[in-house]
Amino acid sequence: MERERDTRVLREPDGDEDSSDSEEQLVNPMRQMKDKLWHYGMRDLSGSWLASAVAYWHAYLFWVTACVFCANAANELLRWWIRWYTGFRSPTLALLSFFAVQAKSWIWIAVQSDVVRHCILLGFDALRPDAFEAYRRSLLGEAVEDVALGRLYGGIWKPSRGRCGRKTIDLILQFLIYLCLDIIPLCILVSIVASGGQLSRCFMQITFWVVPATCVQTLLFFTARVLTDGYIKVKEFWVAWRTEVEEEADESSDDDNLENIGLSDDFSGKLDVEANDDIHGLHDEMSPENRLMEERNLCLIICRAFALIEILVPHALWIGAVIVGVITRQGLMIMCGLFWAAILSCYAGGWLSATLDSAATPCKRAGDARVRALQEWGEKYCNLSYKQSLTSRLAPSVQAVVMGDILAINGWWSYTVGCMGVLAYLAVRHALFYIEKPWGWMFGIAESVVLHVVTAFLALFLQNEQTWPDFALILLLSVARMFGLKRPLADGTSFKYVSTLWFCLVEIVIVSILILTINSAGTKQDYTAFCDPKFD
Repeated sequence: MERERDTRVLREPDGDEDSSDSEEQLVNPMRQMKDKLWHYGMRDLSGSWLASAVAYWHAYLFWVTACVFCANAANELLRWWIRWYTGFRSPTLALLSFFAVQAKSWIWIAVQSDVVRHCILLGFDALRPDAFEAYRRSLLGEAVEDVALGRLYGGIWKPSRGRCGRKTIDLILQFLIYLCLDIIPLCILVSIVASGGQLSRCFMQITFWVVPATCVQTLLFFTARVLTDGYIKVKEFWVAWRTEVEEEADESSDDDNLENIGLSDDFSGKLDVEANDDIHGLHDEMSPENRLMEERNLCLIICRAFALIEILVPHALWIGAVIVGVITRQGLMIMCGLFWAAILSCYAGGWLSATLDSAATPCKRAGDARVRALQEWGEKYCNLSYKQSLTSRLAPSVQAVVMGDILAINGWWSYTVGCMGVLAYLAVRHALFYIEKPWGWMFGIAESVVLHVVTAFLALFLQNEQTWPDFALILLLSVARMFGLKRPLADGTSFKYVSTLWFCLVEIVIVSILILTINSAGTKQDYTAFCDPKFD
């Protein structure tokens, strides 16, 4: 008790402290140092300049790694499309191969954008006082609550049991992290300086040697989150499957968004229903503090103006296509623009969804309690709700529209019709969400698995080289994204959107250049550097 009293005096001096206590601290500095080290905690760690420097170094490494993943993904897209261009032989096979490459490119984009998001989140995770908390929890199998909530942080550390429990494994894991990111780079720095190397190049050389380790750690983090998501899916599937058939039907199933079932056993009652229904984790009811933030936020005012532009962009695409078709006298371009307009009017205007919703009214109450529970399981844990399906189909739809316009301008009518078919399938398939209830979970899983498997086999049979490696890669990517059924993560959504947009733009630019190259292959050129007359 006397020691605790002395500790409180040393750490929290008040205004009534007499001069004798201060003199005792000055006379006995060893006691003050011992007390400070004994009570050194997380609050002291957050104010340490050494911990801050190491944290920013780790964040820098993972953000550089995100750039490496982006460059590697773009290079792989270029390699696939160049291979399609060099294997351009039969028109029919070229058409099928075009959409096969586009399908596997989209799987690649979806996985890589998610990996980039996890890499950037690891950079932010390194800046926390408890460094790499989410990363360590995921590798130790303690991120079940986090993944179930769709957040990076949602649970708490569990007490360690046994002599060699998770605490010991966690300490070993942290040692390996600091060994790869700090100790080995420091040894490299010492060796470079000792050998007389230039200090100006040390920083880049150390980054070059450490980035492979951060790439491996990012993939481990991503894989751990995927495996945890799979565990939750299987566990909650059996909970829904064991639902009593005699359970009375819930009248609230007529709503567009079914009520989410609660998590079972270990993390029951901790799930925020509204936060899980929206991938951004935002609530409809804002607190007074948030309303004041909205009134003072200049970025919000500016983005509110850009929201109107986002609404007008889809209409500008089909209007522009029709105008370009009239000016250039291309009937295919006019037909393409009118087709986009029809899809947009029926789908975005709500006519198609409202019609199918009315037609599906007698089917909504079909199925027993088990089937309804499985439908809720699919919407909640398999990314099959209405909002999440719309979000997942939005980027492929926009890409199909832009790609179709480019193909129509260059007169590739068969490829343009194929893009129209892809867009029509995405629009109608999403509008069938209502009529499929309560069997939407089964149709959604079957659709996702079939599309990924068919894409893998198309890559196997329609390519002239490296067929089996690409086949294995597509299957691996499909499993990594759980065939499109991976539960969305609310944190870092903007990073995923930006990386997805970047990859889509890269693919569109590559395809546009290849199309222009193919169209100009038979035209006579007035000048070329390879046959300049003055060099003859």
